[in-house]
Amino acid sequence: MWFGGILIIFLGLLIILGPPTRTEIAIAGSAFTFIWVIRSYLAKKFTKNE
Repeated sequence: MWFGGILIIFLGLLIILGPPTRTEIAIAGSAFTFIWVIRSYLAKKFTKNE
């Protein structure tokens, strides 16, 4: 849920700041997704569930 909202805001700002091509949007979306996956993995790994 959070991911989708933040991704839409991120891509919206990217489009507002400059007219990107479809390739640039795809790269930015892929990079955002990759970073989100890494962040989620690390958060689960280093968070202790007691």
